[in-house]
Amino acid sequence: KRKGATIVDEFQELLNQMKSELLKSRSDELNQEKNQTSDHLPICPKCHGTGWELFVDENGYDVARECDCGILEKKRFDSKLSFAAIPKAYENVRLKEFSTKYYAQENKQLAKAIVNTVKFWFEHREEMTELGKGLYFWSDVKGCGKTMLATAIANELIHNYKESVKFAT
Repeated sequence: KRKGATIVDEFQELLNQMKSELLKSRSDELNQEKNQTSDHLPICPKCHGTGWELFVDENGYDVARECDCGILEKKRFDSKLSFAAIPKAYENVRLKEFSTKYYAQENKQLAKAIVNTVKFWFEHREEMTELGKGLYFWSDVKGCGKTMLATAIANELIHNYKESVKFAT
């Protein structure tokens, strides 16, 4: 016990020491991970790679808030992509790149109309959802683009609307 120190002072000192050790430990773990994989970005100096920025609020309490470095948002996004289980061949398919060039001439107009319907649904997504209107595609023709269209929709929902989706056959 330090001379003249109160129990609160000692507790605050112990808490600060624990925070420092925790941040160093987490930083060491992330540096170790970084050395194992080369695609990691530099560790954020505010959160030390935890995604949580520690600070003292106006009342003197130690609190944490999500760091603005974006690591938690990236982890949430990566988790949504992983959960979606979109096949590798379709993971980058998006509506704006949906092409009808491989369709027979007599089917191109139908395919364009379907894609335009999907785009209309996205433009009016909130109203459509409130009305209980969704999208359903069916065809007994193999290779007509149902899976590609479904994964394009899933990717739009994940990337543009931060929605969770699950791809299933």
